[in-house]
Amino acid sequence: MTPRTDLSRFDQYYDDDEEDEEEDFDNSLERKKPVVIKGAQTPMQSGVYHPRLASQFYKDFSVWIYHGVTGTPHHNNRPSWTPARTPGRTPAKTPISTTHARAQHHHQQPKTPAQYDRQSSHTPFRAPPQRHDEREERLGPKFANNWAREVAVLSWRTALNVVRTPELFLSREIVLTVMAVILSTLFRRLDQPEFQTINRLLNFYIFSVCLVFFSSNDAVPTFIQERFIFIRETSHNAYRASSYVVSSLLVYLPFFAVQGFTFAIITRYMLHLKSSLFYFWVILFASLTTTNGYVMLVSALVPSYITGYAVVIATTALFFLMCGFFLKRTQIPFYWRWLHYISAIKYPFEGLLLNEFKGSRCYSGSSADLLSGPLGELKNSSLHFGQYAREHPLECMLVGEDVVETMDIQLKSIWADVAILLAWGVVYRLLFYVVLRFYSKNERK
Repeated sequence: MTPRTDLSRFDQYYDDDEEDEEEDFDNSLERKKPVVIKGAQTPMQSGVYHPRLASQFYKDFSVWIYHGVTGTPHHNNRPSWTPARTPGRTPAKTPISTTHARAQHHHQQPKTPAQYDRQSSHTPFRAPPQRHDEREERLGPKFANNWAREVAVLSWRTALNVVRTPELFLSREIVLTVMAVILSTLFRRLDQPEFQTINRLLNFYIFSVCLVFFSSNDAVPTFIQERFIFIRETSHNAYRASSYVVSSLLVYLPFFAVQGFTFAIITRYMLHLKSSLFYFWVILFASLTTTNGYVMLVSALVPSYITGYAVVIATTALFFLMCGFFLKRTQIPFYWRWLHYISAIKYPFEGLLLNEFKGSRCYSGSSADLLSGPLGELKNSSLHFGQYAREHPLECMLVGEDVVETMDIQLKSIWADVAILLAWGVVYRLLFYVVLRFYSKNERK
């Protein structure tokens, strides 16, 4: 075998090897090895070398990134899916000469990227304005039901709880019924126009009001036992706190009306009271409503029902002391006089006295009978010098309006006392709502 023949075989082997290498490195961009021509020198032997592997790659890299890969062949049988064009992979090409590759490179100018606007990039991003209804439609309403629906459902559930646990209603009903009978047998006929009757009436009315307030202490554990249920349900937006407050009030109003009427009608006819039954019932009904709101407020603030009982009893006793029965308004020190006006017992007590004594009803007797009572020094009213009192001085030594004046009652209207009493009940309910809304956290401890 001659050396010429060996050289031909070597060139043929080198060409085959170049084709294999082109297939293996088809991921390179514009990377072409020169084909060794028979009898020609290799680039390394001739001293001419074109380093296109790295320099050309980094030179046009940004253009490829922006515009994609150039020179990708188009096939007629395109796939149904669109392949991702990345700079890292190109189809194989047939080997071409170095001169042809260089000429093709000079004639093919890369596309320049779009001009970059620096000012537009610094423009702050502003989201398109969204209306409240669009946001609510996208996210959905916060609560599943409207407010009226929540009140109706919660009222129905609370009524079922009262029916299933009748002691919630019967306990206070039995207490008021039994105490009405006991008081009627203790005081007995209070329709006699005597001075002793005045003291007995004052004692009866103050005890009736205190009985209503102290009998409401059974509502202390009501919310404390339901607190965790309330927190769990409101944490999932099952209902609003205002719905819970209103529903609990609406359910208990009929029971308060029945309880107040039971006590009023028993004592009214067994004691032969001269007062109006309607006003008597309205005052007791307003007292039950207000004191229930106060007890619910305390139960929402305290951690346990034991602490709740202590707070309710202590504050009720303070209201009882400052209501004007033991100490009249003018006898209370000025720095404690504000307690007289915030006392929830003051207004029903004065309303009951107005219902009983307002007018020109006459009373007679010995002045010594009044010394043991809360009246103290008597004050004559304008009706004391009326025509009947002047004509019958022995039978009308004292009129009912004198009792109102002596007890230092400023408001002379029953409805004014009832309105103020109910206003305190509204204040207690609003504070109860505030505590439920902000103080009671939506988490279980």
